[in-house]
Amino acid sequence: MVEILGRAGRLEEAHNLINSMPMQPHGGVWGALLLACSTHNDVKLGEIAAKHCFELEADSSGHSQTHSGKEGKMDISFSGSVRLKTATKQCN
Repeated sequence: MVEILGRAGRLEEAHNLINSMPMQPHGGVWGALLLACSTHNDVKLGEIAAKHCFELEADSSGHSQTHSGKEGKMDISFSGSVRLKTATKQCN
């Protein structure tokens, strides 16, 4: 559902859905939002989604690397040091 809302550009609604889930959302849910944020150039919400992706999937080497695809379309930074360029993959 998050992916569908994200594709439609309804990013805040997708974020609200994630926050209202009765269980802790997994990395794939946050990854779907992150991908949608990249597509729709929402850096602020993308930063939130990226933070959750890294927290939930910290042991996954793919998340610590720079994602590529739509070259330089969006930079997401958080914690003053981590930079993520153009999220094109889901967190898992």
